[in-house]
Amino acid sequence: MHGMIGLSFDEAEVLAERARAFLRNAENLFDQGQYDISAFSLEQYCQLIVKYKLLTKAGVYPRIHSLMGLLQELSKFSSEVPHSLETKERRIFN
Repeated sequence: MHGMIGLSFDEAEVLAERARAFLRNAENLFDQGQYDISAFSLEQYCQLIVKYKLLTKAGVYPRIHSLMGLLQELSKFSSEVPHSLETKERRIFN
């Protein structure tokens, strides 16, 4: 699979722990009033946790950093994620 990364279960758990670290960092930065950097850490958490979910459901995840792209990929494997995440009505940025 071109552009996809597959990891073992142990490596998936490391990915989840890194995600949780970004979340803790986002919370700490928010408490310090550093909202822009907190938002960045929160986005990193979201990307990593979606990649973790892809690993546990599909065994691989794409080598992309777009949260929307990752969620669209996850929607192929999880009924909890809507298949049409990006519509003109829901799009904020091009």
